[in-house]
Amino acid sequence: MPSTPFAGVLLADLLAAAGVKPGATALRFTCFDGVYSESLTLEQAVRPDMLVAYEMQDAAVTDAHGGPVRLYAAPMSSRRCGASRSRSAGSTAAPPRCWARR
Repeated sequence: MPSTPFAGVLLADLLAAAGVKPGATALRFTCFDGVYSESLTLEQAVRPDMLVAYEMQDAAVTDAHGGPVRLYAAPMSSRRCGASRSRSAGSTAAPPRCWARR
């Protein structure tokens, strides 16, 4: 997906605006469908190439592509480009990486 154009908001900017609980060292994101979740350390989350994307290929991110927004982590594997996010939470430990609950 490196050649796929994305547009959105830096995750670091969202975290700065929302605030992160003191002592938190990781974030966990849960998808709207409740099936997938993703985690990042705060160190990863504030990288300048972590994006909460609302556009993909110059159009709104659709449900089929994880919309209305998706986490796009350019330097990490494509599995970091998770589906839509319904909530996120701060934590003191990074949970396992991208997974599906079966």
